Amino acid sequence: MTGVEAALRGAPATQASFETAAAAAVEGARPLAENAFKVPLLQRTIVRALLELTEGSSR
Repeated sequence: MTGVEAALRGAPATQASFETAAAAAVEGARPLAENAFKVPLLQRTIVRALLELTEGSSR
């Protein structure tokens, strides 16, 4: 099981849970100096996608 799966398994579908999973997704990322902005961008994209996927579901 990956860190992302572990962060989401059994967790409520909340922004806080998604932020934890997004942090796990980028753990260990080593971007080049010119690409460092992409790590937080990826985290925000993951959170936004998960929020959109669970919109309207019981959280």
